[in-house]
Amino acid sequence: MISLIWAMDTNWLIGLDDKLPWRYKEDLMYFKQMVKDQTVIMGDVTYHSLKGYYKDKPFPFGKIYVCTLDQTLKIDGVNMVYDLHAFLQNNS
Repeated sequence: MISLIWAMDTNWLIGLDDKLPWRYKEDLMYFKQMVKDQTVIMGDVTYHSLKGYYKDKPFPFGKIYVCTLDQTLKIDGVNMVYDLHAFLQNNS
């Protein structure tokens, strides 16, 4: 089963300057609770934004997939996804 989680404001804004456009402790706690030890797939911008948030702390996720169109992008310890459609067909 695939579950989705995202946040947006009333104007459909999901990010601003590679961050959430708001900061609510409850949102972060909910996010951490929902993704803890789960396999996650995210875009490369989200990955780098979270990397900045967690700094040297380990991510709370299980397996991490990062989706990007940049086929030259490689990230240590992460499974890269260059074709989201094919990935979803093979993993759902």
